[in-house]
Amino acid sequence: MPHPGTLAALVPPGEAGLLRRIEDLERAQRETLPAVMATVGPMFDEIRAVADAAAAAAAAAADAADAAAAAAASANQAVADLAVQVARIDSLVNGQVTVGIAGTATTSGWATSTGHATKASSAIAVPGGYSRAFVFALASMHFQDSAPNGGWIRAVIAGQPGGEMGGLANLNLGQSASHTVALSGLSGGSIGLEMQMRASAATGGSGARIAQISGFAIFLR
Repeated sequence: MPHPGTLAALVPPGEAGLLRRIEDLERAQRETLPAVMATVGPMFDEIRAVADAAAAAAAAAADAADAAAAAAASANQAVADLAVQVARIDSLVNGQVTVGIAGTATTSGWATSTGHATKASSAIAVPGGYSRAFVFALASMHFQDSAPNGGWIRAVIAGQPGGEMGGLANLNLGQSASHTVALSGLSGGSIGLEMQMRASAATGGSGARIAQISGFAIFLR
């Protein structure tokens, strides 16, 4: 093979020379290719691994975003469903339960007797369609007498008396009594509330004596 830079190198090679050059090139390629691939191959593997990791991370992020969106949609739907249920319960409760209130009745100047006598009264109207009620009443009094005299008070609901509260007035006595009853079979009309009082001795009227009665009812169908 002619050396580069010589006149022989300028002469076109013959067929045999060309074949030798081709063989030399093929041999050099075979000899250098493994070394090149040993150097470049890991670089391609690393690039591929990085690309695969990036793709996996992007897919995971997309999945997380989809999951978060689904969770938010589910939470929003749950809130909406709860609001609907609350509205239905509210409508049901309002249709089945209602409340009635008795205006506070106050009287004064009454006389006393040794038997129970009504000193103040009020009432709660029964709404149409309601047949049951839980009723609460509160009776109170201020009992003043010119001499020591026992006084007792009780609340009465629909003719049903509660327990007595009282004692020796000793000129002045303030006392209250509460009562609760459950009623059924109601059909319109009203529920009467009374404050009843008795004394150990009958006395005439006095302006310093005050009686009150008030209460409320929870009605059910």
